[in-house]
Formats: sequence, C-alpha cells, structure tokens
Amino acid sequence: IPSSNPSSIPSLVPSVAPQSTTPAPAPTPTTSTCTCNTEVNRMRTEIEMLKKMLEEVVNHISTPGPSASTPTPSIVCVDRTGAWLVENSSIMRSWCTWVKKKADLTANRCRKYKLADDCPVACGVCSP
Repeated sequence: IPSSNPSSIPSLVPSVAPQSTTPAPAPTPTTSTCTCNTEVNRMRTEIEMLKKMLEEVVNHISTPGPSASTPTPSIVCVDRTGAWLVENSSIMRSWCTWVKKKADLTANRCRKYKLADDCPVACGVCSP
C-alpha cells in the first residue's frame, strides 16, 4: 500500500508484510475463482512503484556532491626539458623553451600544442 506521504528514500524494511491472495490451484478444471488478473495488475503497479523508488535512489547516489576525501590534484611546477614530438606537429624541439619565446603567442601555442602538462611554468598554469 503506497504511503500518502512518501519519502524520497525508500525504507529498508517494508511497512506492511506482503500478502498473497492467490488461491492454490484446483486439482481438476472447475469454475475458477482465480484472481490472477487482479494479482498481476497489482504486481505491475507495485513493480512500477519500485522502479521509480530505485530510480530515485540511483539518482541520489550518483549526484555528485562535495567530498572531504577527494584529494586535490597537484600540478608539478617544473617544465619538461629536452626535445620531443607533440601531437599537432612533426617537429622535434624543446617545446617549453619555444613556447615562451614570443609572450604574445604563448597562451595560443600552449592551447594549440597542448603543452600545459609538459610546460606548466612556461604556459602560466602554475608558478615555480
């Protein structure tokens, strides 16, 4: 029996014990007193209600919230040295040195060649 004032989180224990109204099958075909259709419809309604409750629980659990245990990622503030290839170029170069040669182009170069992880100081992601 659904509550007239349901909570958003289902209880772990049912408030009413389940009851079966399906009579035992008759040994021989006779005039049936089976309430199967009524029982099936009641079960469908109950299943739909349980699906909605489960959906609410899943939404509640999967909604991100602040967590004290989530560590803050740390960025190592040291530029990579030496020459290497990057994704958008076939040129082997010392990218951290090159990216900061023209200050007015540094931000664009860092984005275009995705250099922030390898050159955090040169790209201004953090201070040394």
